[in-house]
Amino acid sequence: PAPQPLVREVMTRALPEQPGKEALILTVEYPPGGADPVHRHDAHGFVYVLEGRIVMGVAGGKEVTLGPGEAFHEGPADLHT
Repeated sequence: PAPQPLVREVMTRALPEQPGKEALILTVEYPPGGADPVHRHDAHGFVYVLEGRIVMGVAGGKEVTLGPGEAFHEGPADLHT
């Protein structure tokens, strides 16, 4: 199994114009060799790399390797690989 990432909540805010929805900002630190299992969630995810490198991808799309200052989007219907 891959080493577990360190996840910290930065901010959560309700979205009043969309009852039951919220915006959530996290920092996620992956140790060397760290990974997430394939998953899906009902939300848009915006990934911004602060340091290091990470491989991101969604089913049917091309994997990309991101470095500092680069970003990636995961849609609510995407299967995150």
